[in-house]
Amino acid sequence: MYILGITSYSHDSSCCLIEDGRVIFQIDEERLNRVKHTSAFPINSIKECLKFKNLSIEDIKKITFFWQPNKEIFFSMSHILKYLPASINLFFSKSGGSKTSAIRRIFLKKRIANEIKKNFKTKKKINIQYIDHHLCHASSVYFVSPFKESAILTMDGRGESTSTMLSHGINNNIKIIKEYKVPNSVGHLYASITDYLGFKAFFDEWKVMGMSAYGTDKYVKQFDKLVIINSNNDYL
Repeated sequence: MYILGITSYSHDSSCCLIEDGRVIFQIDEERLNRVKHTSAFPINSIKECLKFKNLSIEDIKKITFFWQPNKEIFFSMSHILKYLPASINLFFSKSGGSKTSAIRRIFLKKRIANEIKKNFKTKKKINIQYIDHHLCHASSVYFVSPFKESAILTMDGRGESTSTMLSHGINNNIKIIKEYKVPNSVGHLYASITDYLGFKAFFDEWKVMGMSAYGTDKYVKQFDKLVIINSNNDYL
């Protein structure tokens, strides 16, 4: 059975081909369209994955996507209503490393099946399985590891609603233990510092990481005011 895994409309678009539960080919779209960290739909990457095994889109049993747009819509609306009127700008703000607005990005993600049908001119019914973002992160490390049981920690800017997830992997299952919700996000703090230092957020964090080796504890007190740890050892 062949499965295609797709990421796009955020940053670092890519496609991965899985054969009978084993990753056999993966490529980033930027290698093909020559746009660094591209957020474009990875049509070239999909074609390369199919070409690797001389497949057609009809040979693919399942297509998965790294995000659940409906879940994001529900959470974002509750978040926007909670923080009105300051939150209105979130409707039109750019999304992560992409130049696309949040509303446009969600629209595009919900139309992936149409995009595939258009590009491959197929009459086959295309069903996209949308996977929770942080569960994708957890799966990418647990299911390829040699461990039957593992504690799993995933942290990034945000998923649909989650910025950090603690989970337990056991017997090829992942059980979510705890989630930290947006806007509390260590990843977004990192992106903000990247931007403050004059670099491009969601692109140049690796530069800040490299620079940190030359840093001191000069601003520790300032950071203590930015990140609050409560009595349950949760960050706020």
